[in-house]
Amino acid sequence: MKKKENPLLLLNKKSTVFIKTYTFESGLWYLAKSLGDYLISNGFKVIYIPKSKYIKDGVLFKRNYLKPKNPEDFEREIILNFTEQKTIEDSILPWIVKYNPEYLISFETLMEKSQWIPKLKNKTGIKIIDIPMIEWVSESFLKNKSYRIFDQVWNLTDVCSDHFKYYDNSHRVSWNFVDNRIFFNKEKSDLGTVKYYHAATLNPEHDSKNTNLIISAFDKFSKTADAKLIVSGILSKKNLEIVENNSKIYHVGEGIDRSKIAEIYQESDCVIAPSTREGLGLSLYEAKACGCKLITSDYPPMNEHNDSYLCQVSEVKKSRELIPFCNIQEQEVLNKILLSYEDIQNERKNKSRGSL
Repeated sequence: MKKKENPLLLLNKKSTVFIKTYTFESGLWYLAKSLGDYLISNGFKVIYIPKSKYIKDGVLFKRNYLKPKNPEDFEREIILNFTEQKTIEDSILPWIVKYNPEYLISFETLMEKSQWIPKLKNKTGIKIIDIPMIEWVSESFLKNKSYRIFDQVWNLTDVCSDHFKYYDNSHRVSWNFVDNRIFFNKEKSDLGTVKYYHAATLNPEHDSKNTNLIISAFDKFSKTADAKLIVSGILSKKNLEIVENNSKIYHVGEGIDRSKIAEIYQESDCVIAPSTREGLGLSLYEAKACGCKLITSDYPPMNEHNDSYLCQVSEVKKSRELIPFCNIQEQEVLNKILLSYEDIQNERKNKSRGSL
């Protein structure tokens, strides 16, 4: 296990930094913003560059710069405006000339479209850092040493660091990924219903959340337990039918905002998130910051939260990327819900005795 390094020790202080990420509501934006906030608090000037998203249009995928649903939430940040009509290189180059940043930190660089990186480095001398999301890293690009085009590669998990261990420019890096202004621990009720939360997918084309297993397992569990499950995100027709027929499961909608999610975490005793795969799992860090117990998968990087209720993986299937798909059985999810429920009830009893 590689020692975690502080990003400040890998950068020159008080320089201007560009951060390339999605500039709309997304896990990648919130992760990148946590780094931006950290750098700003330590004397850096941070400017955000929009990362394009490739969206299928007929038989082709077209590059798009998506806008936030709530622009007012992004007004405090310096975000540059890009258009699809220009290449990435032509979009970034004038801003480098204007602001003279020393570093450009690129989150989840799409290596198939990485030609802009050596062009910018050769023209400007800017240092470019990649922060890979390991579930989207292609094994072919890793093996042919494509990531040597970066001055540094920052790995946010042990499993990512292990894959990049043969790169001399690779670093195991960490900072506080959580926005503690909204994700913090509030004292939970010691009485009544035990509350669980599950965040279903917002992108059905890339669903790894195991929502079917969770809702089916909780439906069985809830028949004999004083517990409720709050679910957000997009649900299948089958899952919606189960929710409609079980008064202990609540679907709060698809795209609820971050402050509402933080409130749900603060009210919940346990988060159920046994994903088939994750790159980092930002939501797990946010849930822990709010004092929630975690039910997740016994596979990296999810099991790096070693104080969790870990669901045993029944089968591992190789994918095109480096992170395989981990199959989990419904009974295993049910077992961990039962165990967490018993522990929460026992902790409440012990706390009640201690206060007498």
